[in-house]
Amino acid sequence: MTKTNKRPSIIRMPPAGEQRGDLRSISGSDNDDFSTILGNQVIQALWREPCDSDELTQLMQAALAAMIGMKPRDELEGMLIAQLIAIHNAAMECYRRAMIGEQTFEARRENLNQAQALPNLRGFDRSPRPSPRQGSAAHHRRARQRPCWWTGDRRCCHRGG
Repeated sequence: MTKTNKRPSIIRMPPAGEQRGDLRSISGSDNDDFSTILGNQVIQALWREPCDSDELTQLMQAALAAMIGMKPRDELEGMLIAQLIAIHNAAMECYRRAMIGEQTFEARRENLNQAQALPNLRGFDRSPRPSPRQGSAAHHRRARQRPCWWTGDRRCCHRGG
């Protein structure tokens, strides 16, 4: 067996004050490398098959305009916005495919099911709630003050009354 002397790569990051942040409006980050990569990831996630060069340019500009329009405040919001745009575009492509006239009922149903399932992948449509069995401590304290979110009853239904 031969040993390879691999030295770890050293990446030098500029101090926070020296980062330009010209692309902050896209990702919420002061690091332009992060913003560039995130913008490219969104563009690469777009369905670009039937587009000519003018349509492709318009599609890419629209995706970046959507990122800017959502005004990410930090890197986490920038990444969530990128995922939201990718999921939106994938769902819209499924809806488009479902509307093609020359396909079977099963193919149409599958495309519609895929389109409806995509937003649920990351839980964008769900608010954080405790499970009905557990509930939260705060929920139990508030249970007698207002109706339960699960049953509508003023008594705490999660502890048996």
